[in-house]
Amino acid sequence: MQAFRKKSFEKFVVTAPLTSLRQTKLFQVVIVLFPVTALIAAAFFIRYYHFTRLSIWMDESYDLRLARDLSFWQTFTYSFSAVPHAPLFTTLMHIWQNMLGVSELKVRLFALITAMLTLPLVYYIAQRWINLPVAILSLLLMTVSPLDVYWSQSIRPYGLLTLLITTSMILALFVTEYSNNNWCWLFYNLNLIVLVYLHYLSFHIIFGQVVFFLITFIPTRNKRALISLGAVLLVTGIAFLPWLGNFLAQSGNGPNVYQPGSLDQIGQVFEALASWFTNPVLLFMIGAVFGPLYLLGIYWLWQHHRKIAVLLLCWSFLPVITTWVSSLIRPNFLIRYFVICLPAFLIIVAAGIWSTATLVRKSWLKPALPAVAVGLVLWLNLSSLVHYERYYTQQNWRELVNYIVDNRWQEDVIFFANPWGYLQTPFDFYYQDVLGL
Repeated sequence: MQAFRKKSFEKFVVTAPLTSLRQTKLFQVVIVLFPVTALIAAAFFIRYYHFTRLSIWMDESYDLRLARDLSFWQTFTYSFSAVPHAPLFTTLMHIWQNMLGVSELKVRLFALITAMLTLPLVYYIAQRWINLPVAILSLLLMTVSPLDVYWSQSIRPYGLLTLLITTSMILALFVTEYSNNNWCWLFYNLNLIVLVYLHYLSFHIIFGQVVFFLITFIPTRNKRALISLGAVLLVTGIAFLPWLGNFLAQSGNGPNVYQPGSLDQIGQVFEALASWFTNPVLLFMIGAVFGPLYLLGIYWLWQHHRKIAVLLLCWSFLPVITTWVSSLIRPNFLIRYFVICLPAFLIIVAAGIWSTATLVRKSWLKPALPAVAVGLVLWLNLSSLVHYERYYTQQNWRELVNYIVDNRWQEDVIFFANPWGYLQTPFDFYYQDVLGL
């Protein structure tokens, strides 16, 4: 009896402190905080590395020039049919340039900040409504996503749009949990108004959210929530009325630069979400790895977290389909713009990776299969990032202007064979704004 007591006491002395430590909130916070902090730091390094490698190109410079030439109030009221965008991004860039200046680094910081702010929101969605491992995996996939890296280095509205759509999805989930709370509906409504004034792709996202709400509220016969949803949509529509005339003019007369709808584009969108600008040799591997993981993720989420499964499906897939359908009427489909669906797509893939452990019965294979899946995904994304860094190029106006400045004569005159005036803005950005000539 004494020997048994002595052995039990020694076991308690050895294990009790460790068990107690594991149960402390500080230990749990440190265990979670370390990988999250490390991944966010890695994401910042990846995005800031060669931050100004690419020159400001035509679309970026046109937005910047428009924001600078207009006054603050004109950014809310301008009406150019050749600019098929809502006004809010122009307003924000007007303020940003007036505050910080117009150098490449300063204007691009806006895109970097919005991209970095999206990361913790993606982690929060997965952690709050799924589980911690899927949250960390989602953050890992966002960290090395080539498409997200590209938009974090580009002065366009799509990084900010992705941030606000991610916020909108969080608010939508809270609305389903607290459907009787008017404050939840109010914040969700304000977010929608900001979205429709930022970019017209928001209408496709809102449609997906409406489908999500109907699937959530109709089976429970929550009439109050459905009435509140109708009121939110009505208020959003009324708030958009001042810009409706400009929107119709842009829709009817905007430049026909987008691709018309074709079935293969839907597959190309998901290739871009999985691993954008990859080596063509790896395209088959991308489909073979990300496709099954996406389907596994949807299946596992439907079995264990049905509500978030519906939301993520309406977020990752439905906007692609509705945009493709609308492009059959008026071409408006550009693959890289679907970064707005990226967070949902990667959360589903992360859930698919986590679910692979359930496919095997042997205990030693349960951690091995997810590890292989993570390794394949990381390999494909890192290969794409290297390919992007080495080979992706676009209009290099920086080098052109520097060449002209270095080789010009005092009385030289520069001509542009450009009847629309688009090429003038990127040249002026470097020649006048950066070099001050």
